[in-house]
Amino acid sequence: LFQLTDSGHMNKEYDDYMQMLSKNPNDPILREMVEKLRRRIRTTQIEEEIRTMCVASNPVEYAADFLAIDSTELVKIHAIYEQIDQDNDEYISVDEYCRFVCQPTTLCPFIRHIFAVSSPGESKSPKDDKLDFGSTLKATSMFCLFSSDEILQLIFSMYDFNGYGRIKNDDFLLLLTMFHTRHRGPVTRALREFDLPEQGCMTYGTFRTLHHNFPHLFYPALKLQIMGNEDTKMPIVQVPRGNPIFTT
Repeated sequence: LFQLTDSGHMNKEYDDYMQMLSKNPNDPILREMVEKLRRRIRTTQIEEEIRTMCVASNPVEYAADFLAIDSTELVKIHAIYEQIDQDNDEYISVDEYCRFVCQPTTLCPFIRHIFAVSSPGESKSPKDDKLDFGSTLKATSMFCLFSSDEILQLIFSMYDFNGYGRIKNDDFLLLLTMFHTRHRGPVTRALREFDLPEQGCMTYGTFRTLHHNFPHLFYPALKLQIMGNEDTKMPIVQVPRGNPIFTT
């Protein structure tokens, strides 16, 4: 997921498969191939949308334009950023960001992934684990506008390195450990209620089904959109126009 591919090319391939499927509507292999390609097209479109969103050379200008906020609001948000930047060096760490949004530091790998996806042309993780104001605002605004399904795809992409729609069962367990470090007991009991694929890997379809059957498994990632620091009044909420953003 989130790999650099051409959705236009895949759409043509999809049309070809649909023509074959129209002649053999009951072919299970063709049906599976069509479904896999459909998912890849959607995730690739998201990737391309993100790349388009991130082309602005100035991430602050990009975020301000994307969120339709004026200079007054931007100053307020920067003041909140300065509260996180305790040493006043104009950078914050992923660890500080995690604590500020009231999340356990075990979520740091996921937050690093959010920042990496928000700047796909850069390195895989924030340089030296430092986040400037622009990259922080850009990554946060991008993540806040994701739907729940897109957040689920984002989680899956942490270990679907090649975008093939498959991750190892062991990686799935690593994700659960990351999201539920303090609640391993309930998660372990939940895992007993279903069997992981015997081949050692699971598809995104299986991953999504597990999420729908056991919504608490990845709830911490979804909760990250709406959690904030009560003391500094920096929640991430659903505003009337339907877009979740930082509010000041």
